[in-house]
Amino acid sequence: MAIDYYIENKCVITTGIDDITFQDLLKFQQCIAADQSFRSDFNELVNFTQATTKELSPEDLKALANISPFGHGSKRAFIMPNDLSFGLSRMYRVFQEPNGAVVSVFRTVLEANAWLSKHP
Repeated sequence: MAIDYYIENKCVITTGIDDITFQDLLKFQQCIAADQSFRSDFNELVNFTQATTKELSPEDLKALANISPFGHGSKRAFIMPNDLSFGLSRMYRVFQEPNGAVVSVFRTVLEANAWLSKHP
């Protein structure tokens, strides 16, 4: 899988490499939901600085947001270095907000970590 994660201090640290597809993201969400150490109110730091997500449609993003294992009270920081991934993540944020998760998109790890530390 092009996406890997680990859980530390009630935060899911997610990294992606290479081309990330809808199926990769769907499989990742299923893995997280099945992980016995995961809770839906955990935060997430998504680092896709080594990944591309160019094959995702708005419909894909909406579907992923609707089945996201992250729920009310979770804070999710996405690190997306290129314009396309950044824009797709902002669109995902709009779809995720009704579920109660707070999502923000950043260009650097430093910015994302600073935001998460302000919003524990």
